Amino acid sequence: MTGFLLGPADLAVRAEHGPVVVLDATVTLAKPSRDGDHDSTTGLAGWQEAHIPGSRHADLLHDLSDPSAGFHFARPAAGVLAARLAALGVRDGVPVVVYDRAGGIWATRLWWLLDWIGVEAYVLDGGLSAWQAAGMAVGFASDINEISDLSGGSGALPVSEGPVSEGSVSEGPVSEGPVSEGPVREGPVSAGSVREGRWVERGDLEAWLGGDVRASVVCALDPASYSGEVPTRYSRRGHIPGTGNVPARSLLDADGRFLPAAELREILDHLLGDPDPIWVYCGGGISATTLGFVLRELGREDVRIYDGSLEEWSADPSLPLELGHGLLGPEVRELIDRPEFGVLSTAEPDGSAQLSVMWVGRDGDDLVMATRTGRRKVRNIARDPRVTVLFHDRRKPARYAEVRGTARVTGEDAHALVDELARRYTGAAHVVTDPAAEADRVVVRITPSKVLYR
Repeated sequence: MTGFLLGPADLAVRAEHGPVVVLDATVTLAKPSRDGDHDSTTGLAGWQEAHIPGSRHADLLHDLSDPSAGFHFARPAAGVLAARLAALGVRDGVPVVVYDRAGGIWATRLWWLLDWIGVEAYVLDGGLSAWQAAGMAVGFASDINEISDLSGGSGALPVSEGPVSEGSVSEGPVSEGPVSEGPVREGPVSAGSVREGRWVERGDLEAWLGGDVRASVVCALDPASYSGEVPTRYSRRGHIPGTGNVPARSLLDADGRFLPAAELREILDHLLGDPDPIWVYCGGGISATTLGFVLRELGREDVRIYDGSLEEWSADPSLPLELGHGLLGPEVRELIDRPEFGVLSTAEPDGSAQLSVMWVGRDGDDLVMATRTGRRKVRNIARDPRVTVLFHDRRKPARYAEVRGTARVTGEDAHALVDELARRYTGAAHVVTDPAAEADRVVVRITPSKVLYR
């Protein structure tokens, strides 16, 4: 773990030992009753009712967004963002802790913006609920002379050029009083502090769909929104074709706290081991940052967010959207399940392709096949897990499916898989003529990252 996540006691300790800026990032976003129903309001009223003492409300809906972008929550220019954060007390050398009252997705959005411009920032795990459950004091609007909402104050945020601290939180006595409002340091904005590689744009996704760019693209919406089964806030339902689904909410427990690291690694194993960069989108660039935050927390640095996400994408009727569950899609599933032979391509040490005609099974969206440990394909996968499997449609000779993904050799029952595939491809059980030769069989499991059907 890299240390971007804090508990209530950690925050109290930081406040005890030095200045810290605490921001509530909550936005109220109503569930859509029909397609195109985007009903959102600032979370200021909730902050007034209860908040961490000394915190301020950061308005992601208006002040920390770009109203000219054509979609909600678009990131503003780095300089504009820095100036508006300065009005909230954010200064060079003072860490920022963000939280929300809505399960963490708004906190990670603000964290992503802060991290983008080089501010040392952390997320309070579990938000205000966790703070209260830990017995910490809660503030109310009547406790202060002025509502600390962002209101366009002047000043520029001095952004440090130094690396973000990744050390562990110190241990010490826990304070239940208000967050420290000690002195802050000011200085000019640093042009070199903006971190590249945090965002992708619509054109990048179009290039990826065209096969010009390699990436693992994932949708962080809930399964029903991903499949288009429920109303959407945006112009059209569905997901970008060929993209996987890891719901951001699946990374949190019922109390809005992030799952333990071991469980998160298990859920995200196929992404953590993927050699391609990871691009994440959702409906409006919010839930995507929750998945992105966890991937960063688990050590992946090459994670980018599609800021416009489905709100921008679905507004253009010329851009494709796909309904239903699964990365493979109904046409590709049908092609694999007939079955058709698959041509597995792995990379040789010199970069050339090593091709093998294979029996291929399907476990959900994963492809499974059996081989032996001494085969070249197994050695190639151990060195470079990026693979492609090509399926040719014999019924429609001009059509084919290309499945790109990450392969791993597993300890699953290879003999049972061979028998199952033999029955599907030949109509008869697998006959073992040489038991010794069967002893080293293994299963190759491939998790798709991109699927093309043409």
